[in-house]
Order: sequence, then C-alpha cells, then structure tokens
Amino acid sequence: MELHIIEALGVLPYGYLFIIQESYMAMVVLFNGLLYHVLFPHRIVIRFYDIIMNSIMISYVNIKTINTYFVSSMTLLAIIVYVFNIKYNRKFFRSILHVIGVQWCLGVVLYNFNIENDQIN
Repeated sequence: MELHIIEALGVLPYGYLFIIQESYMAMVVLFNGLLYHVLFPHRIVIRFYDIIMNSIMISYVNIKTINTYFVSSMTLLAIIVYVFNIKYNRKFFRSILHVIGVQWCLGVVLYNFNIENDQIN
C-alpha cells in the first residue's frame, strides 16, 4: 500500500494553526488530510469527502474575508495547481507541487483569515 507521505507532511502546518490560532478549520484540514493521505490514500469516498469539506471551507473563507483580492487570488492559484496536478504523472514532483501549490497556499490564506478575524473580534 502506497502512502502519500509528502502530502501527509504537508498538512502538519495546519496543526500549528489549530494550536496557535485555535482554528477549527485547520483542525478539520489536518484530520481529513491525515485520514486521506495516511490511512485511506486509495479510497475514493474519503478523497471526495476531503474535497467536499475543503471546498466548503474555502467557499466560507472567500465569502467572509475582507481581503477579497488576496484570498480569491490565492484560492484561484491553488485550484489551477490542483487541476494541473491531476494530469501530471511524475509522483514526486506532483506531491511537492500539491504541498506547495495547494496545501501551503491555502494554509497561508487560512492563517491570514484567522488573523483578520482576530482583529475584527
């Protein structure tokens, strides 16, 4: 069974966001990322669950943010990388691209969104 080790390591910064910023969205990303990339990397149902949950959280952040340009630009970049990555065949490069272009890109968005919400509250 092939694990997605690089992708699993890529979600670990969300644990930091959960601990430091008390971000429940980060906890969900971390839990779902480890669930899919470590425990069930070949289960289509888990993959779609992960995609749906991430899509809901991404939509929420895009709707609620006051920094619309930054968040929508980073979200669009992550979506483009994700779609491009589906067709790319080189596993190692694909994994690195997914971590940097999708996981970390959206992690930066969530980090800034959490800071933005702390300043508002």
